[in-house]
Amino acid sequence: MFIRMDFILRYQNSVLGFLWVFLKPFLIFLVLLTVFTFFGGDIQHYQVYLLLGIILFQFFSDGTTFGMHSILNKAHVILKIPFSKTSVILAGTLNALLHFFFALLIFFGFLFFNGLYPSFLNILLFLLLIFIEFLFILGLSFFTSLWVISFRDLGQIWEVFLTALFYLVPIFYPLSILPEHLQKILWFNPLSQIIVFSRDLLIYGKTVPSANILYLFIGSSLFCFLGWRYFQNKIQSFTEKI
Repeated sequence: MFIRMDFILRYQNSVLGFLWVFLKPFLIFLVLLTVFTFFGGDIQHYQVYLLLGIILFQFFSDGTTFGMHSILNKAHVILKIPFSKTSVILAGTLNALLHFFFALLIFFGFLFFNGLYPSFLNILLFLLLIFIEFLFILGLSFFTSLWVISFRDLGQIWEVFLTALFYLVPIFYPLSILPEHLQKILWFNPLSQIIVFSRDLLIYGKTVPSANILYLFIGSSLFCFLGWRYFQNKIQSFTEKI
């Protein structure tokens, strides 16, 4: 019900309505392709390379933003009806996942148009990477959805952080153009690894070491669990501050 309501309200009174689900990532892609084309001179299939980076980042941006504000946005319901508050966080992040899959349709259209057909195994591994990113987003939302109740400025700070993060992950450039020490630092960001591995699987048909994906899965699962435990222990006290 929350997912359905949020999805409808997001595009209510909009002229194009639901079409923005497809248009937003496509228009962002066109703008960035025009601006950053010179970065991709030596990158094979740069158009799909760029588009995949954009939609993976947009998923993270939407998911963490929706998740962060989910408790505050549903305060009128939370304070009146007793139910599991975890479902509110889950609905916000699933809403972002729904938007992501619509954007993914555009990407696969570009992928096939460029004559690129990833193997079934690589597609399955890519979906696993998406699940890993979802767990990371969900875990982060469990923390931030409570912190923003006490510190409302966090929402504004997070917007600035996302703007900076856009340039700190390899969306329109390869990590290889950076100094080696900086590459190592940026590689610690799970989002950087997910973007690079996704491109290897879908665009370049490469194999990704199973150990790398396993480490990402274990790390994101543990982080999500810690976030959930924190949320369960603190939600009651934070609800009283709404």
